[in-house]
Amino acid sequence: MKIVFFGLFISIVLLFGASTTQKIKQSKQELQKSSLKNKRLNDQLEDIARDIASAEKEIDTLDQDIAKLSREYQKTSKESARLEREIKQSEEKVKETQINIEKKRSDFISLLAEQFSISFAIERIGESSVDSVMLTEIYKGYKAHNKKILAQLNSDIRQLEVQKRNQLKNLERNKDTLAKILKMKETLVAKKDKKNNALALLERDEHAYKKQLEDAQKEQNSLRATLSKLNIIRNKEIEEAKRQEEMRLAVIRSEEERKKRYREQLSSAREKGGNIDLSSIEDSQPSKKVRQVNSSYKPHKTYNYSGAKTISPIDNAKIVKQFGTYVDPIYKIKVFNESVTLKAPSRDVNVKNVLHGKVVFAGESSMLGNVVVISHDNNMHTIYAGLSKIAPTIKVGARIKKGYVVGRVASKLIFEATKDSYHIDPTKLIRV
Repeated sequence: MKIVFFGLFISIVLLFGASTTQKIKQSKQELQKSSLKNKRLNDQLEDIARDIASAEKEIDTLDQDIAKLSREYQKTSKESARLEREIKQSEEKVKETQINIEKKRSDFISLLAEQFSISFAIERIGESSVDSVMLTEIYKGYKAHNKKILAQLNSDIRQLEVQKRNQLKNLERNKDTLAKILKMKETLVAKKDKKNNALALLERDEHAYKKQLEDAQKEQNSLRATLSKLNIIRNKEIEEAKRQEEMRLAVIRSEEERKKRYREQLSSAREKGGNIDLSSIEDSQPSKKVRQVNSSYKPHKTYNYSGAKTISPIDNAKIVKQFGTYVDPIYKIKVFNESVTLKAPSRDVNVKNVLHGKVVFAGESSMLGNVVVISHDNNMHTIYAGLSKIAPTIKVGARIKKGYVVGRVASKLIFEATKDSYHIDPTKLIRV
């Protein structure tokens, strides 16, 4: 997001001609006063933008998981009630079967004892007589009858035990199925809680992102007011910049609400299942206001530099962000980038002046840390921003040659060039 605000230096550059050096010294305190706050805003914007992108990805994944689980759980919720009834009935049947088994066993033991008594009685019968013979036959018949009953009781007990085992297996199977359904419900609740927490964090970050943009606009307006007093920026340009920024912030506020509605609509559509046609979701696309802002967007006027190319401020640097129009990563609004970002081949490398010139500003300013601005012939200026350190010999008013070290950079340098109040595409000025 650094490039969003780098336009602050467009006007600063115009200030640094030989005839305006004294005015710059007078405004330097005001410029430095806002620098630390602006730098913090810029760093926070970058961090928040990454957090928002990460949260949106996490929420989308959770939303898909929740929708799938919700559909599965809805299918099994009725089964869950049925299983609970069956489990209760099965437990009652097992209990009833166990009571029957215990009763049969009790009857078996009682009858077995009686059978033993009969056998003992038969053995005790004395001399043969009509009575003894009849009594023996009665006992034998009773014994045979009891034997059949004992066999039947034994068979009943075995069948009841088999029945009980089957009932227990069915009971455990139903309990396992119910446990899986309940586990699914727990997982669903946990994922919904996680999604709600992620949504809360996302909304917090989106609000913070918007708030930082609003704060940055206030800082820009403050700086523009300072530069206007120095006759560096025309009032017409200030008013136009304010108008565009207010329009962008209004769109951002609208987009924040739209994205919230879209997440709710998409979540609802996913829970219904089937293929989702995003075009059928009302808030799936950026609002008309975004399209209107982007369609009315006009790139800044630039100076078409056609002179000879000079050295790069960093040897063997790589361009990681180009000059020109780009789209805000969160709200998809077009923004003009007035610089290039050069990535150094290693950490803590020297940054060199690209043309003979005079130092007109060296210090901290507007969200970009250490900055050096150099005035060159033909009303051309170059800006070196994001320096980790400014060389001790670089002072306002010092004249330096091409290739002179202006400072060091930890990783990335933001480099900008202007001529006659217009920006130059730095890739047309330097060899990279």
